[in-house]
Amino acid sequence: MNFPDGQVIVDTLEYDMADVTGKFLGQGFSDIKENKLFYKENITFPSTGDYIFKVRQAMRKNGEIQGIEELEGITHVGFRIEKTQ
Repeated sequence: MNFPDGQVIVDTLEYDMADVTGKFLGQGFSDIKENKLFYKENITFPSTGDYIFKVRQAMRKNGEIQGIEELEGITHVGFRIEKTQ
């Protein structure tokens, strides 16, 4: 996440998208599933301006160092910022 003042925060998350049998987790029909990962709850954005969010996957096969370039079956990735009450 790039802040308007130039500060940059990099974080790594681990998120299971399937169970141990390979069945996809989440809500949805057939093979199309929606998963939600809650991240950085109850924070504020201290500066006025543009914040830039970048998301990059880093999956790899067990026992291998080289990452997988494209995740088969992943059609969309997005995020949502919600105002809490």
